[in-house]
Amino acid sequence: MSSKELYSIREWAPLTDVMEKIPVHTIRSLGIFPADLNITCVDAITEFLALGSDAGIVLWYDRYTGELQKLRTEFAARITCVKIVDSVEYMVAAGNASGQVSVFQIQKQLPPDLNLVAKS
Repeated sequence: MSSKELYSIREWAPLTDVMEKIPVHTIRSLGIFPADLNITCVDAITEFLALGSDAGIVLWYDRYTGELQKLRTEFAARITCVKIVDSVEYMVAAGNASGQVSVFQIQKQLPPDLNLVAKS
């Protein structure tokens, strides 16, 4: 397989479920009237999508259950970069053009076959 062919391999999955759950409008921090919510950046791992927005909100989407959570950053500015790190917990970093970064820790679900209680 040539390097040109390697770059042309893509996963195709319609994202209609997540797109329908993204709110179209949001109330800005000092505003009274709703404003359009625009997605500005995306990062993905097998289980989750992280979507940055222009309202300082990260949308955390579970690809298996279809649940969508809003994670509000410390700043209400446009998010220009979002990154997921899969470690002991999920870490989501969201940053803006002025260098501000918010980091979220999201706990993983314990496996159902994990027995934490010792037999007596």
